[in-house]
Amino acid sequence: MSSPRILLVIPAYRESIRLPEFLKTLGSAIQKTLPEIRILVVDDGSGGKEQSLTTELVNITRQSLECVLPPLLLAENMGKGGAILAGWDTAEGYDYLGFVDADGAVPVEEVIRVARLLPKRVDQPRSPALFASRVRMRGKTIRRSTSRHLIGRVFASMVGILIDPDVYDSQCGLKFLPASAFKTIRHCLKGRRFAFDVELLAVLNLIKHPILEVPIDWADMPGSKVSMISDTLKMAKAVFEIRNEAFSGKKLLKTNGF
Repeated sequence: MSSPRILLVIPAYRESIRLPEFLKTLGSAIQKTLPEIRILVVDDGSGGKEQSLTTELVNITRQSLECVLPPLLLAENMGKGGAILAGWDTAEGYDYLGFVDADGAVPVEEVIRVARLLPKRVDQPRSPALFASRVRMRGKTIRRSTSRHLIGRVFASMVGILIDPDVYDSQCGLKFLPASAFKTIRHCLKGRRFAFDVELLAVLNLIKHPILEVPIDWADMPGSKVSMISDTLKMAKAVFEIRNEAFSGKKLLKTNGF
């Protein structure tokens, strides 16, 4: 039985400093252990100089790592969600789609471990989507400042109340889902920047697709582009919008026969 093919997107906005080491380490590990994975860096409209640096570093990496694809360069900034969708929209012949944040907060070993949990039988009905989760529990290491942890838990509580009471951490930057599920829900996804994770969760719930949270090790990395105040408020506003649109989404899915 052949292994399932996986497209792993790395959305990158002005990541010429943090991306090189992470891409090289991740690509080397994947080539040795999971050669069925292909890595696609999507530059999210970083601008001329940054985009040139990203292109150069990806092309240099590709010289020794065939699992790394040529970069996808977006002409304008679409946000994290838009960049991920742009990458997934290029997928042809893949069984699973995924993304991992470019900052390296998710250790390479954890990316490999979660990917290995994907069912080997691609014809298995309704294979679950896998959402990595930053759960503070025995045996897992989560390195995050107290303030970020508290704000994150407040946001997670809001998501639990409005979107899915069973989810612990909607925002962790590592997720996989079957390509067939993505095709089903693509027309419902807008790619809401940093709220994309919540949108994906909500829309998968609309079609009652199974989701499994997988606890991982995680470490906050310097150079975050997320403002803990302004971006969290924007994301909170987006959660209410996603909740409201979920009802019209149910009607849309029924109209399309799902």
